[in-house]
Amino acid sequence: MRSKILFLALVTVVLFLASALPSFAITAPATGSLFYDVYDIVVNSMLKGAVGFVAAILVFMMGIGLFFMQKIIPGVIAVVCAALIVKADAIVTSLGLIF
Repeated sequence: MRSKILFLALVTVVLFLASALPSFAITAPATGSLFYDVYDIVVNSMLKGAVGFVAAILVFMMGIGLFFMQKIIPGVIAVVCAALIVKADAIVTSLGLIF
């Protein structure tokens, strides 16, 4: 039974690797292009602006508070989420998403 599961997992990994598509990373949209206004408001004004900074600080402080309450795993998740909020613009471009 264990060898069948291992074989199925190996076949699944090989199929995923064989069907991998090239990366669809994008550059930030240029002024006047489709959805530039949405990208500008969400990423440039909110995530890279004061709203994103305050949200990252609040999530980070919540994570530190969770560490003090001996809730290590939720604290680590909160600190990682704060780092993701700070670097959200780079993550959006590297994943190829516009929204």
